[in-house]
Amino acid sequence: MDDPRQRAKEELTCLLEDRLDFKGAESLRLVGSLAKTERIITQEYAERTLIELIQNARDAALLEDLDAKDCEVLIWIGARDEAGRGKLVVANRGSPITWETVRSSLSQLGESTKVLDQNAGAIGHKGVGFKSVLELGPVVEVYSGPHDAGFVVQVRFDVVTARDRCVRVCGAVWDELADIGPHERAIVEGMRRADDPMFPGLYFPLPHYDADTDDLAGHRNHQDARFDTLICVPDADLEMVEKQFAELQPVTLLLLGHAPRICLDGPGATRTVKEVVVGTAEHRADRVTVATASLPGTEERWLLFRRTVDKAEADAGKASELCICVPLHPEAGHQNLHLYFPTAIGSGLPLLMHGFFKVDASRKHFSSKPQFAAQNESVRRELAAFAKDIVWPTVFTQAGTHEGVDG
Repeated sequence: MDDPRQRAKEELTCLLEDRLDFKGAESLRLVGSLAKTERIITQEYAERTLIELIQNARDAALLEDLDAKDCEVLIWIGARDEAGRGKLVVANRGSPITWETVRSSLSQLGESTKVLDQNAGAIGHKGVGFKSVLELGPVVEVYSGPHDAGFVVQVRFDVVTARDRCVRVCGAVWDELADIGPHERAIVEGMRRADDPMFPGLYFPLPHYDADTDDLAGHRNHQDARFDTLICVPDADLEMVEKQFAELQPVTLLLLGHAPRICLDGPGATRTVKEVVVGTAEHRADRVTVATASLPGTEERWLLFRRTVDKAEADAGKASELCICVPLHPEAGHQNLHLYFPTAIGSGLPLLMHGFFKVDASRKHFSSKPQFAAQNESVRRELAAFAKDIVWPTVFTQAGTHEGVDG
């Protein structure tokens, strides 16, 4: 009988051995390029790690077709040292990470195994967001796929350990390569640095099946939840994690479709839950759904409008998904445009408005590339038309129904 855990272990071991087999100077150039790109991505995605992991959790829940009530994300913070560092575990339910995902996506740059059709659900599909986790710590562990013997996938991304192994296995080979020039020599010296090696740690996934995972049981079965995937950063910047969590506005969870319940817990944190409660949606013939939503513990209430398109409309250039949230509570300030999560682009309106804009790497500003200007303008026009033709008529019609809407 096929043992998925053993097969994953064998496949990951073969993958590591293949990538450690340097054939010549071209292999060195590839590794040097990956190392530089990895650092650039980590810098450009600064302070977005939790958002990226929450997006991945949402996609996993959607792929598994989980009910919204089951889309919990646990952010577990351990005891911290004097420098504010300690163990971080981010756990979620849903479609697990497979060894193929590790090979083709997590350990690659710009590659993703997710569905490219955004209207089908996947938010993260560029193959770079996971790399931002390196901002929190130099070592990242992935455990996924519950199994009687543990997890099917157990892999560790560790820049220093992978670099040491690579130098030990390949150091003599590098010195004997005849086609090495000054550029390749600089790459070798960069990888050999012990304190801050110029090395792509994510490109060399280390099988981690000999690890003691007993202490993960509490995270996998936290209170009433049983999680399918755990992302562990053993030495994380916990102050940065708490800062990112504090900046996460619960109302933006509305835009995720499968709005998760996000729980911050652990010995190094004060238990805090951020969630939204969405009522029964009204489905309309024009592919529009309307639902009310509330934020427990606050006075915030919203009327949520979501419009999707079919494949033919998407192929014809129509924006694949639009979402507008109208506040039903007083003193709602102006909101920025959203690409699921807020950008830094002001709208001048007290509405949450989401569309698939083309943005820069930080996901804060419109892309500066000229070829995307027309698409961004088209999405803005469609949002304006959606508000004018669908949202406002509904809001004004129901002005006496919802408290906070006075027409």
